Amino acid sequence: MTKQGFREKRWHVVGNGRSFSIFLVYALLTLFMTWPTVVELGQAIPGQLGDAFVHLWIFEWLKTALLNGDNLFQTQLIFYPTGVSLLNHNIAWVNFALWLPLQALFGGEIAYSISFLLIFPLNGLAVYLFVKELLPVGRIDNPTTGAETAAFVAGLIAAFWPYNLSHHDHPNLILVAWVPLAMLFMARLVQRRRWTDALLTGLFVALIGLTRWQLLLMAAPLLALWGGWLLWQNRPLPLKLLLPRLLLAVGTALLISLPFFVPLLRYQMSRTDPEAVLVEERAYATDLAAYVTPGSYHPLWGEAIMPITQGFEGNPIYVRFVGFAALILAGLAAWRRWRRSRFWLLATAVYLLLALGPTLYLAGSPTIPLPYRLIDGSFLLQTIRFPDRFNVLLGLPLSVLAGLGMMVVLERPFPQRHRILSTLLISGLILFEYANQFAMLSLATPHWFQQIAASDEEFAIVDIPAFSNEAYNKQYMRYQLVHQKALVEGRVARPPESATAFVEGVPFLDNLLTSKVPPTDLADQSQQIEQLAEANVQYIVLHRQFLSEEELAAWRSWFVRAPIYEGENVVVFSTDRLDLKTAVPWQIQLPNPVGNGEIGLLKLNYPSQLAAGEWLTIQTVWGSTEPIGQDLTVCLQLQNATGDLADQRCQPVSGSWPTAQWQANEIVRETYNLPIDPFAAGGSYQLNFQLVDEAGMASAATAVGPIEVAALPRTFTPSQPEFEQTAVWQNLLQLNGYDLDPTAGQLTVTLHWQALARPDRSYKFFLHLINTATGELVAQADYIPRDWTYPTDWWAAGEFVVDTAVLPLNDVGSGTYQLLLGLYDPDTGQRLLATSEDSSTPMDAISLTEISR
Repeated sequence: MTKQGFREKRWHVVGNGRSFSIFLVYALLTLFMTWPTVVELGQAIPGQLGDAFVHLWIFEWLKTALLNGDNLFQTQLIFYPTGVSLLNHNIAWVNFALWLPLQALFGGEIAYSISFLLIFPLNGLAVYLFVKELLPVGRIDNPTTGAETAAFVAGLIAAFWPYNLSHHDHPNLILVAWVPLAMLFMARLVQRRRWTDALLTGLFVALIGLTRWQLLLMAAPLLALWGGWLLWQNRPLPLKLLLPRLLLAVGTALLISLPFFVPLLRYQMSRTDPEAVLVEERAYATDLAAYVTPGSYHPLWGEAIMPITQGFEGNPIYVRFVGFAALILAGLAAWRRWRRSRFWLLATAVYLLLALGPTLYLAGSPTIPLPYRLIDGSFLLQTIRFPDRFNVLLGLPLSVLAGLGMMVVLERPFPQRHRILSTLLISGLILFEYANQFAMLSLATPHWFQQIAASDEEFAIVDIPAFSNEAYNKQYMRYQLVHQKALVEGRVARPPESATAFVEGVPFLDNLLTSKVPPTDLADQSQQIEQLAEANVQYIVLHRQFLSEEELAAWRSWFVRAPIYEGENVVVFSTDRLDLKTAVPWQIQLPNPVGNGEIGLLKLNYPSQLAAGEWLTIQTVWGSTEPIGQDLTVCLQLQNATGDLADQRCQPVSGSWPTAQWQANEIVRETYNLPIDPFAAGGSYQLNFQLVDEAGMASAATAVGPIEVAALPRTFTPSQPEFEQTAVWQNLLQLNGYDLDPTAGQLTVTLHWQALARPDRSYKFFLHLINTATGELVAQADYIPRDWTYPTDWWAAGEFVVDTAVLPLNDVGSGTYQLLLGLYDPDTGQRLLATSEDSSTPMDAISLTEISR
């Protein structure tokens, strides 16, 4: 580089005809590099994670707000009815400016794709202009063509930089054209000191921020390094001439930026949760191996590479591959043009270290700490979120190095046709290495949303699932562009706590923050739905594409009513209050002891078969046509085949929503648990429901269905232990012997018991292994027999029970150990006393044997 850094005699005009031709070439190549975007215009938009839907939604909102004179930064179309501020959202102002005139010609969806496609030729053109002016006059027949050819190759790398090409969900992050243009006019400002250069420098710096504030933070190190380099290279400087122009550049940037930035700053300072701007998440970095691993979306080798890159550090959906052609050109520049490459090598190193993050990862394995740790955790870096994002700008210094390397190639004394062939070959290789199967997001919309779009009525809907995965909400915002009805859910960057106030105030909705299935602990179903209806949320929409068959079935079961619409993509329920007299048939109607209106079961679900000792879980949905006025009790009864009452449990119809609070057409869910006597005889039983009023007056019992109960299998013949030993615990339980199975790392003990009488409580057993030399307890097991499934109060008198316990021995060293056995009451901790055949003296534990290791 010359002392001034740029050529002094020939200044290129940004908008000349040759530059426009270069732009058209990049644009044409973009159609192939982003295939199939161009053939799916109007059917899909570029994107993978759904953020593109949010950008499109924001664009449409800004347009509508501008036309209607509404507040650009506040909307109730999402997070209804509270609404949400958009000030903390990364509004892509420059992308919006590109989109706005295009949508008037092509419509919003096609305009989004076109404005997205424009990013790549703009990036390429900006680097082309910058590098063309940076490069020196070469020793070739046509120096202008040589510089422009090298600049074209540099622009090609910048235009289709793989990281940006794969980062298609964030158009306002990958539009980096303003950075090289700002650097271009910074250089002109320092060297020519013209007022227009100062104005354009300020303009392009402002455009970086208006594209995305995070992008301005990420570009700051490069701009600062470049500014310092220019001042150093052009010393001594006429400060009296330069300083006013520098102030003009700064003033221009502030004048353009502050109207957009000040509202954001004020909002952030006034938030009750300003710390929410810093998202708690894993700040993934870049794996060094990713830079030399070909892209995982390449049409030829992508499928083979994907399993490799998925093991790397960082989000596997983004491609960090630099390209071997670009690396070779950059290496050639460093070798043959060291002095001119110094700054760009420094800038490349800085952004490489930033992108690698606090720890160097190599093929997925952490190795050594990196300098990033010195600044990790700072506020500015936390707002950028991921060190990996610095890869967006890594392509700029590397593309300049590649341009310098290309000049080395073109300066060789070869015939013109050889230089042309070399340029075509290198450009083709770069494009081939960067080839990418572009991800697209379908614009298909369920038919029901098109139906409600025809209605002029204003209301809101809630989509399910929502909130538990932000990708759902992005899709719903896309659908809203069609139906134009408010959404209870939504997606914006860093929403304030108030955005979900309504959701958190309705338990039914609050459940959706973390779950895709209906709440199981909410009794007052009709009241939950009523809160939605009162807020003018008229419909609940289940999305088949985001729900499994089991989840969809759970929602169908939860809703008592039938859906008002059922299509291939969505199932829709209304929030209108049902008239239980006509709308829903009773599954079982019960006599009402109060006498006013009808009461009964709209849904009933319980297992038809179970074993003695198990719990009978009964899921019910109650309904009443009129207010009850008092608290009712329901008695759950099991009646055996002879008509006798085998078991009964009475409890409030609803513990959380008492019947005294029920209104007309109330719908209440409740779950009951009835224990089956472990000594119940096997056979058929009848389940009855009986209602009792506050005065104790009971209605007639109503049979709701049969149940088959299997008696517990019991053994009344003694088993044969390996080692016979008799001990008796308080005339309740008798040990007849035991088996031992010592294996690697554990000791399995099988105990042979007999119940002398029926125990009235569940006792816990313990096995202790004691070091005979030190008295230390080295291993133990405390348990309920048969892996906690057969407590002693289930044992019948005279029954023989074989039970197995395991003692872990991994930490037990060599020596002699005594194995002790005992029982205790878990409620009091009191041990039961035992006598053995060797001693009639009661003991709280007996010795089974000694074990040597």
